[in-house]
Amino acid sequence: MALSDEEQRLLAQLEQSLAEDDPKLAHLMRGSRVRPTRGSRHLVAGGIGFLVGLTLLVLGIQTHWTVSVAGFVVMAASAASGLGLLPSRGGPRQHHHTPKQQAAAKAAPSGSMMDKFEERWRKRQDEGR
Repeated sequence: MALSDEEQRLLAQLEQSLAEDDPKLAHLMRGSRVRPTRGSRHLVAGGIGFLVGLTLLVLGIQTHWTVSVAGFVVMAASAASGLGLLPSRGGPRQHHHTPKQQAAAKAAPSGSMMDKFEERWRKRQDEGR
């Protein structure tokens, strides 16, 4: 439904008023477009895969049990992929940490947990001598 001339004029005045009052917000509103993120794409693909797996599962009940098993495998893999439990092809997942967590990670020595335990054990043994 199209706006009348009066409504279009009022809308233009509101836009102009907004641009004068808060130019940053006006610029942000003009350029805003919802873009799907990588995570939302994985979620949608996982949901679609889950539905395909569910369809195979139900179809397999009526035909052959192997189709049901394949449907279950597709459902499980799609759910894991959609929820981000499987590693992505683009490398390891990067998690967002708080500044405190980032500082602690930088301060901590690199290596496995066992290496850290062994280092602590050696320090205790050296201090005891």
